[in-house]
Amino acid sequence: MEILNRGRQLPGQRLGGGSPGYTVPAEFVPKYFHERGAIAAARTSDEVNPNKESSGSQFYIVQGAKVDEAEYKKQYEIDGAVLNAEMQTMYLSGNYKPLFDSLQALAQGGDRAAFEARILSLIPRVEKISGKKITRVVPEERLKAYSTVGGTPFLDDQYTVFGKVISGMDVVDKIAAVQTAEERPLENVSITVDGQEDEAEGDRKEVRI
Repeated sequence: MEILNRGRQLPGQRLGGGSPGYTVPAEFVPKYFHERGAIAAARTSDEVNPNKESSGSQFYIVQGAKVDEAEYKKQYEIDGAVLNAEMQTMYLSGNYKPLFDSLQALAQGGDRAAFEARILSLIPRVEKISGKKITRVVPEERLKAYSTVGGTPFLDDQYTVFGKVISGMDVVDKIAAVQTAEERPLENVSITVDGQEDEAEGDRKEVRI
């Protein structure tokens, strides 16, 4: 199954191409996440865009698939990005050589389960040294949505979600099913907004397409 439908349009440019020449600051709001039907802003990679700023014109609509509850909890409860960054800082400091020598030995020994268990056991120590929180509480709303409706949770807190499809997901699925070549449909697909808007919680608009 496809996970995303991507779109954009700028006057005078090839359908689906171009850029307005500006980006939009990232906004990660906990109640807006990549459940099925979410509309989010595309962006360039972290290497050239460390602040995760959104494209001024590109967006995508999430399809996704249902996620196993246990697997999602396992992935979410540990903030891997923070853990990796702080362990890298510890390694570069040179003050924890015996610790990293033991991790290297486990990795070279090929016992992945033992290596992962050792990493997990180090989390309280890394949190204490860094002063940063690595463990997280799984939001029940996200857990329910991802396990019953589906989505792409690995994109959360990486790309800005700014809307949601509230009717017409069957159309989104049909768009995803059209024939493509080089990540483009063989024939252009246009999305028309019918002008109906429903006020959502907070400042986000939900639009029928």
